[in-house]
Order: sequence, then C-alpha cells, then structure tokens
Amino acid sequence: NQQTDTGNLIQKLYEAYQNYQQSQARTPIFNSQKWSADENEAFMDAIEKFGRQKVQLITNMVATKTAQQVIKHAIKFYSKLDKICNERKNKNFQLAEKQLTRVNKIVLDFFSV
Repeated sequence: NQQTDTGNLIQKLYEAYQNYQQSQARTPIFNSQKWSADENEAFMDAIEKFGRQKVQLITNMVATKTAQQVIKHAIKFYSKLDKICNERKNKNFQLAEKQLTRVNKIVLDFFSV
C-alpha cells in the first residue's frame, strides 16, 4: 500500500514537472531593454504588412516585446516621423512615410536613442 502511494506521488510529481516545462516553453521572454536592430526590423516589417492599427499582429512579429512596449515604440516612431514631415513641410503624412526608407539616417538615429 505504501509502495502504491509512493508510485502515485512520483507520478503526480512527474506530471507536475511536465506541466511546468510546457508552461515555460509557452512563456515568451520579453526584453525590457533598448530595441535591437532585429526587433526594429521586425517592427518595420509588421508595420508594412499589417498597418499601424494592428497592435497584436505587430506584437506577434516582435516576439520579444509586449504589446505595451510595441505601442510605446510606435508612438515614438510616429512622433519622430511626424516631426520629420513638419520639418520638411510635407503635410501629406502617408506620402512622406513612403518616401522614408529604412536606411534613412534619421530613422536609424531614432532607433539608436
């Protein structure tokens, strides 16, 4: 009887350990530090692919950042882009957005802040 209890305990511990491992495998690791070049690239790809309003889809592509981090990053990015548009006296925001390329020094400077 004691052997059965021990066997059940071992089985339960093993199942708990497996559940723990599975939960850890599904838990993404979020990076709270400065955005890397790869993260910026994924952000830009997601913006191109999904547009500005699809925060959850963008967050899924930038797997190391939370939705809140993506939103903050987008706000900073579009504020900077708006400033560039105003400095260039270009009132057509979408046209200016198309004119700016990824290798534009201003965008690269923004991401290095």
